[in-house]
Amino acid sequence: MSTILYSDCGIIHSQLLSNLENNLVLIYLKAVISPCAYSQTALNLSKAFNYEAKLYTGKFKVKGSKEPEVLISKSNSLRCKCKYFCTMGLLCCHLLAIGIKYKETSLKDSIRNRWKIPNNSDNQNDKALIEFIKVFLNNQSKIIEFYFKDFR
Repeated sequence: MSTILYSDCGIIHSQLLSNLENNLVLIYLKAVISPCAYSQTALNLSKAFNYEAKLYTGKFKVKGSKEPEVLISKSNSLRCKCKYFCTMGLLCCHLLAIGIKYKETSLKDSIRNRWKIPNNSDNQNDKALIEFIKVFLNNQSKIIEFYFKDFR
């Protein structure tokens, strides 16, 4: 059995990936998102089966066994407040848990456009974000250098 190692150190065995690819959520998304986004979504989907999703008065309540409950407003474009979704713009375990249980829920509008097919990264307005990150990292290294200067 072969394994696939993803950048966040998650491992998916080929048999598990094959089983996941038969899930309606991934079947639907395969034609919509890039191969990189697809593999990350498959990894998150494998984790999402451990989450419980319930719908109460226009809000989804999603709970993992070791995490606090997450509330997500029901709309055409679901948005989660978790760090993964906010930073990556890819489907997190919370949104995928909703997609597993509520099959009529469309998740494609929840994915940031940069991960969709076709993708022209120049049109995704990520240049400002990349510049912000470069400035942030540059400033962080200066702070760290200043902090450790006294310990030399």
